[in-house]
Amino acid sequence: MLAYVIVGLILIQNFIETIVKALFFCLKQVLIRTTDYEEYRSLQQQVAELTDKQKEINMMNEFAKFTR
Repeated sequence: MLAYVIVGLILIQNFIETIVKALFFCLKQVLIRTTDYEEYRSLQQQVAELTDKQKEINMMNEFAKFTR
């Protein structure tokens, strides 16, 4: 019996990252369904737009402008 517990703990230790990712995904899906889905999609779209806008900024030029 002790051997089964040890093997189980070793398996859990090896797959803990995968287990946490799966639990996080499930929790995220539950939260999406329980909250206002349209608001969630709107916020996701805003994040994507802001990320795209941020990628367009040349940090070397911005740093040069800031330091003057």
